[in-house]
Amino acid sequence: MGEQHLFIAQSSPAPGREDEYNRWYDVHLREVVESIDGFAAGQRYRLSDLQREDSRPAPWRYVTLYELEGDVDEIHESNRRVRESGVYTPYEGLIGDDHVGHVFTPVGEPYRKSDFGGRTEATHVLIVRSNPGPLGDDAYNAWYDNHIHEVVDSIDGYMGAQRYELNPSQRPGMTPSRWRYVNVYEVRTGDLAAVYRSNLAARERGAFTPNRGELADDYSGQMYERVGGRFAAPLVAAVG
Repeated sequence: MGEQHLFIAQSSPAPGREDEYNRWYDVHLREVVESIDGFAAGQRYRLSDLQREDSRPAPWRYVTLYELEGDVDEIHESNRRVRESGVYTPYEGLIGDDHVGHVFTPVGEPYRKSDFGGRTEATHVLIVRSNPGPLGDDAYNAWYDNHIHEVVDSIDGYMGAQRYELNPSQRPGMTPSRWRYVNVYEVRTGDLAAVYRSNLAARERGAFTPNRGELADDYSGQMYERVGGRFAAPLVAAVG
């Protein structure tokens, strides 16, 4: 197994076309994973109707997490060849103009509870987009390493987390990412309201180390719910 990365595709349907958008995206996800070398799997998520009361407006309504394996530059080149081949089903204006897709690389190892088997078991993911604050990268990373543990250990339903940093290599022509880091918190619950109550209780009892300049003010975090199942690239049998 080669290098591991995450391609995060973020988009919203064109007004009044969400059902068409979803039908198209279910097809598109499979086309991407089956056609581009290095795209190992993909999972779609929709913005949850219920958000924490202090959550900021979501930049996008849908997120797709594509799991990548291999050299990022080579994956971009395969992506270019596939796009130019015309293999993808056209989306014909189904997607808002602000859609973006960026490659992020894991920072450290994921932190997960012992009875949790990984992201495939999550019903929801909290996507937190952020940048280092005035104290700089070292302070940001030290604070976040601790914060991830505090969150997973303190909030009911939070089962795991992984932080990612924007990879230096991005698809040519892509709009630059506003955020350098993305944190993906894995949540398993049938009751989001109970998760938010547990979050509030943890904050009120001082479970989290305060941010004193480690985190920039432009962070954005929203809860997304799983749409359909994870689709993985077909295995190719070895020859010989």
